[in-house]
Amino acid sequence: MVKVYKCHNFKSQSVVPVDGEPVAVFSSKHRVFVATQQCVIEVFVLDEQDPSGSKYTKTNSFSTEAPIEQLLYNETGGYVATRECKVSRKQKFYSVKIYLNWNVCTEDSRPIAHVRLAGGNQSVKPSNKVPEWMDVIDIPCKYAVSSISTCSRTGNLAVASENGIYLYHLVEKTVPNSDNTFLDVVLFLQLDWSFTVDQITLCEDFVGVSSEKEIQIVRILYSDKSFGRLAIDDAETSRAARSVSTESFRIANRKTSSSIMNPLFLNDKDSSVVSQFSNVGSRSSSTPSPALSNSSVTKSIADSFSCILDDENFVQWKFEDIDLPRNELSGNKRQELFRDTKTVHLKGLTDLMCRDLLLADPPKITDLRGGGHMTFGDVKVETLLYKRWNIQDVDGGWRHMQMVPTYLAKNERFSLADRTGTIPVHSSTFSDLVGVSVLISGDTSGFLYSLWPHNCLLTEYKYTKPAKQIWAEGELMYVLTDNGLETYTCRASASAVFSMEDYASPTKVFPSIKREVCLCGIHPFIGPRKLTVSDNHVILLAMMDSGARPDDNLWSLYALQKFSNSELYKEMIAFGSRYQQKNPDTYLSLLEEGHMILRSAMVTDLHGDCSGSPNSSSDLLQESAALLGEFYAMPRNMQWHLCLPYYLMSGLSLSDIVRQALQYKQHTKSTSAYCYGQGFLYYLNYVLFQDEEPFQLKEEEGDTVLDVCAEAVPDKLSRIILFSRLQTYTQEKTLSLLKHVLQQKYKPDEAKSGTDMLALSLLHLKSCDPESARLALAAVSQMELRQFCVNHHQLLHEDFQQLSPLSQLMRRHCPEVLIQCLIALHDIGTIPLDLAIKLLQGPSGYEEIHQNAHLKEYLELLINDEQRKYVFEDAVVLLCEIYIKCLVQWRPPCASLLVSPVSSAIGHLPKGDGHFGQRYAWLDHIPPLQGSKSIRQPCQYTITTHPTSARRSGATPCTQVKANISCSCFRCREDLLKLQSILCSPFTTLALVEKVMALLEEEIQGYDSLWMLCMLRLDHEKATKVVIDKYPVILADYGISIMQKDITKWKGFLNMMMATLQQQAEEPDQREPKYLEGLKGVFSWLASAMEPADFLNLLPGNGNVMFFLPFIATCYKKKQSRKLLSNIVTKGEHLKNIGDGIAMGTSDIGRHEDLLQGDHL
Repeated sequence: MVKVYKCHNFKSQSVVPVDGEPVAVFSSKHRVFVATQQCVIEVFVLDEQDPSGSKYTKTNSFSTEAPIEQLLYNETGGYVATRECKVSRKQKFYSVKIYLNWNVCTEDSRPIAHVRLAGGNQSVKPSNKVPEWMDVIDIPCKYAVSSISTCSRTGNLAVASENGIYLYHLVEKTVPNSDNTFLDVVLFLQLDWSFTVDQITLCEDFVGVSSEKEIQIVRILYSDKSFGRLAIDDAETSRAARSVSTESFRIANRKTSSSIMNPLFLNDKDSSVVSQFSNVGSRSSSTPSPALSNSSVTKSIADSFSCILDDENFVQWKFEDIDLPRNELSGNKRQELFRDTKTVHLKGLTDLMCRDLLLADPPKITDLRGGGHMTFGDVKVETLLYKRWNIQDVDGGWRHMQMVPTYLAKNERFSLADRTGTIPVHSSTFSDLVGVSVLISGDTSGFLYSLWPHNCLLTEYKYTKPAKQIWAEGELMYVLTDNGLETYTCRASASAVFSMEDYASPTKVFPSIKREVCLCGIHPFIGPRKLTVSDNHVILLAMMDSGARPDDNLWSLYALQKFSNSELYKEMIAFGSRYQQKNPDTYLSLLEEGHMILRSAMVTDLHGDCSGSPNSSSDLLQESAALLGEFYAMPRNMQWHLCLPYYLMSGLSLSDIVRQALQYKQHTKSTSAYCYGQGFLYYLNYVLFQDEEPFQLKEEEGDTVLDVCAEAVPDKLSRIILFSRLQTYTQEKTLSLLKHVLQQKYKPDEAKSGTDMLALSLLHLKSCDPESARLALAAVSQMELRQFCVNHHQLLHEDFQQLSPLSQLMRRHCPEVLIQCLIALHDIGTIPLDLAIKLLQGPSGYEEIHQNAHLKEYLELLINDEQRKYVFEDAVVLLCEIYIKCLVQWRPPCASLLVSPVSSAIGHLPKGDGHFGQRYAWLDHIPPLQGSKSIRQPCQYTITTHPTSARRSGATPCTQVKANISCSCFRCREDLLKLQSILCSPFTTLALVEKVMALLEEEIQGYDSLWMLCMLRLDHEKATKVVIDKYPVILADYGISIMQKDITKWKGFLNMMMATLQQQAEEPDQREPKYLEGLKGVFSWLASAMEPADFLNLLPGNGNVMFFLPFIATCYKKKQSRKLLSNIVTKGEHLKNIGDGIAMGTSDIGRHEDLLQGDHL
């Protein structure tokens, strides 16, 4: 279906002043080539200085040998190609000529023409610096030439003659015995088809041929035999595989050399030998011949064919060497139906042919790159499209075919010198090729197919009159009819641009490339004959018979200046705006057409304007996206989800889009919230919660957005205030708006949700009302508050620079929730350690860091989990510094900081599998601690009046502070205990110990215990000596916890103790009983833990036997007890195994008896 909209015009119209009657016309960029009946080619160049922009001036002209039937100009090669026909009385003589250096032929200069054969060794001009004649290369043609075509990027030339086409390329040759070079045309490839070729089209490695009844598009694939891969650009190989349509695939399975098979697995000889015979009715079997079963080649072929499975209706046919009856048919009809003697007529096969589902035979390939001889195995062809003309149609057959490539825009001029590589069908810009389409057409209908990267039918055209000539571009297609020129939209460039992106995301969109095309312009002309299109103009030849003689014809050559893509878009929008209210479908259709044209131009237009001016392509593209977004944002639009990607593409700000929605509401005079379309609400929800970057809006703009949200989505107003990117608005107005929404949402005695109360608390904070904010925050559960803050961390900070007012409020009234949130955000990588320290420390300096209780609690929770050991090194060092600073500056508590005396007794060290280890028991006996029970006793610095006694006496409970005493309760010694716990951890490193040793001061309380814990890592013997000298009461506990079962350490420890006891015997003092008690405790533990041999080995040689004898006896008794226990356990397990075996045997006997009874029955 084709939609008709009169929205296309030409900018200007002028007449090209041609001297003779034109017979052929071709245009390229700024030039127009006109061949006249007088065998002259006239060249006109666009006058860029002319204000109208359509004035062509004649610059060159040269003569040809014979009348011209087809005229082409190749911009890359810089040559003019002609198909000339000389008529004699008996026959016609066709020739193809290449005109080089044609620009030397001006009005003032008429140099002679030097004619030479293509590929010959004729003498050439000795100097090629300044040409003095025009080179004419004659391509010899054995048969009649039906068509020629050139590739604008490679410069290659294709010549069609009967059922073969010949591909030539320009090469630079060197004159023998000279350094001079010249250009020559060399044949490098020949393709022979199974039908007569009437037309040919060429683009890079894509070749299309057609006859009246058949059209076939193939791709030439050069292969590297040594590596077994196709010589195609790597970017192309990553594309999706291209093949024929699914309905044609069933027939393709029965073809011998079908293009859907991988050409690399075919035998090299097949391309030259098999194709000489008919392939109709032949089929390759997936089962190899037995005679060749051992051949590796046959195995590879069988493997490659194994992916093509026979359908259930397959019947194997065997063809005998007999001729089918052929006498009943004669003439052309006989030739058309019988291509070989082995042809079987099947009804199903005939029906499929009528439905255009048969693939044509692949052409015979002759690779002539090596010169005059053939080369096999280096080139294959892949069929991309094959169509047979349906004889039931009204039209007579295929009339037109044209390739439409799409390249990425690059402001470069292409030349033969830019060609790189050894593939003659690839240009230097082959990597910029993003899509190839082909237009095939009959008299009244045409079809546009995408060949690459996707193979599919894009659009179908229906013309108002039979088409004489058709010319397709990326965005528009021109059709010449008897009534004039018709202009249609074209999807070639849009299809290529569409394939460049993935549109799976909801934020990306592209209009449907398969929607109905538009007939956007009809321009009447009298007697139109020829059509050609350049970059900026459409050249149209009109001719009208005015008499009996042909010389009396009246003709005109028109140059119609095209609008730019931007101007064409404006024309479409201006036309569509008239029907915006009456016919929205027309408005939408033109909007999408204009959007596709602009979007394609941004990628492919060499002359596109992206300068940023108001009329630039980029600005107009954003405008078209904004109009499409506005259309899909309207209420009751079924495709409302398309509003979002178009609005995002438009570049409009949130305030602009909200303003448009309000204008629509005012225009419709609607007071209902449903006046906002679902697409607009979808966009609003997306952009408000898209990311964490706040909007840069003014307060009045933010108020407007919140007003719309309160009206359209009142249930989400609290979430928008809390979690959205909208941060600038008037606090008082927003607070009033939220209270109004809550009044409408809840009943007076109904509990409000945590989201609403948190939003209310936040607005109270911003309004400088902390008490109301505290009350609102108290209504939110801690678990819900923690979930909010972790999922939306922006609530806790202001651009990661400082804590937010809400965090400050939480720090004062629920600090544990704030700390837990920071820990959770650290675990997910949102707020790392250094940032959390920065936020909690605030403006205070490093010297005051030990006074920050929240920072200390954060670090303690952080290291109390083994899964966070990757931060132990940094966090533990800082925490130890805090503890030591607290110990250095420790002061007795004052009354204002005291808590109840019971609270000091319930304190405990952090528990978990982190960096806080189990403290050694002997640490409780080193001052300032006074035993294990002293940590759990009430604080000795306070005297608290009991509430009961206070009430009896009529006084109020009070707390007093004692002076000049020492207290070892948990609250007073918390920092020391936690530091000891860290140093007792197995995660403690040598670097941490050295850091603590450097920070220790002898004046701090608990210095000895900390020093000993550090020296246990640095110098074990030194720490042990200090323990023996200063703290003999802990000798047993110290030795047991430190030495454990290390015999070497125990020997050293016992030697030091015995030396001390020896010294005590010589100089006794009050410590001797403590040493003896400690020694007994040590030997008591060793006797119960060690084996007798090891225990005896540890006994000192100079000791008293009577002193050690009880411990030796205990050691042997413990050994006997352990041995007895082991024997009991072993025998018990043995008895258990015997019992299990008996039970199992009984069950087996029972089953056997059951089987015997069953057999008897």
